[in-house]
Amino acid sequence: MRDYTTKLTELQRSHQAAVAKANEYTNPDLSAEGIDKRRAELIAKAGEDHKAKLDHLAREFKDEATETKRVAAAAIPTPAGDTSQAWGRAKMLLEAGQTLQQIVAKADPALLHAVTEWGPTYLEAEAYKGRSDGFAPVAVDAAPLQRSIRQRWTQVLDGFAPGRIERGAEAEAVEAEFQVTAQHFAARLDGIHVGADDLTAAIEARLAGQRAGAGLAKEGDAA
Repeated sequence: MRDYTTKLTELQRSHQAAVAKANEYTNPDLSAEGIDKRRAELIAKAGEDHKAKLDHLAREFKDEATETKRVAAAAIPTPAGDTSQAWGRAKMLLEAGQTLQQIVAKADPALLHAVTEWGPTYLEAEAYKGRSDGFAPVAVDAAPLQRSIRQRWTQVLDGFAPGRIERGAEAEAVEAEFQVTAQHFAARLDGIHVGADDLTAAIEARLAGQRAGAGLAKEGDAA
């Protein structure tokens, strides 16, 4: 999947080169006004060409990322039955002071299914603790938990499943990074001022990819 971010970077560089070449255009048979007009036309043409290429690349990437994530999800087995008994084990560990991260890190398949089903509700319940207004909604991001669970599945499964799950996780992270960069580039091609230069956008894209690949924080990690 990383080759798509490489292709996107190459497309940005191609556009920069086309714009630079357009700005260098000159013609002794044209007036200064005529040269400026021709340069503007060349820049607009470069934008149109690269917008079409960006749209095509984005569609290709979306199709492949969607299929990769589907295959990854299918590699995880479905629970054999009710998960409440296994969640009871998890609750005892939580009450004894274990964290969800610690539980997931050594979970067997039954416990992984239980945490998948009940873990988000547990996180929501924990978020309500200590609040003066218990009716106010809380925002709980269960994605890091689900990513940690998927990572554990790669350790307890065999065959082709671990590789498929890992490729699905990579697709999610690359997708987050790709989208930030592609949106910034598309805005520039459309002549929209986005308030961020290319370097800032690149940093934001990298951070988005890191967030999309992060699991539960380990005890002692910085918040």
